[in-house]
Amino acid sequence: MKTKEQIQNDVRNELNRESAMVGTDIRIIVNGNHITLEGIADSYAKKIETERAAMRVDGVTGVTNNIVLKISHQKSDEDIRKTVIRMITWNSCIDESRIDVKVSQGWVTLAGEVDYDYQKSKATFLTEDITGVAGVTNFISVVSSFEKAGGKLTA
Repeated sequence: MKTKEQIQNDVRNELNRESAMVGTDIRIIVNGNHITLEGIADSYAKKIETERAAMRVDGVTGVTNNIVLKISHQKSDEDIRKTVIRMITWNSCIDESRIDVKVSQGWVTLAGEVDYDYQKSKATFLTEDITGVAGVTNFISVVSSFEKAGGKLTA
């Protein structure tokens, strides 16, 4: 079993591998195999990637992400909404007509239906990296063609 210091060093090394987080001051608190991250990020994408990097470390079983967002280039909710819709529209794997986008104080809520789980994940991924986004809630439902047909195979 790794010591607290080993886990802390491994997490720090993993964060240093992430070019987006190089030079940032992130505090790593270790409690058993659970990590708490504290500090400041200038984008939601960086905040989330920091959490993902910590979870990649062997021995880490959970992460509490207390990183605070300080976004310097805030966009209006309507600008963020239009950008999210444009990103989804430009992505060939998602039918944008089936997705509803709402934004409130930078927080994006996605709703609608897709055929596959990867499409739901892709919608979140495309949204996370947009300037001004403070967070993403994905309520998109995965409803396969099989389910739409009432569970019957169609030719």
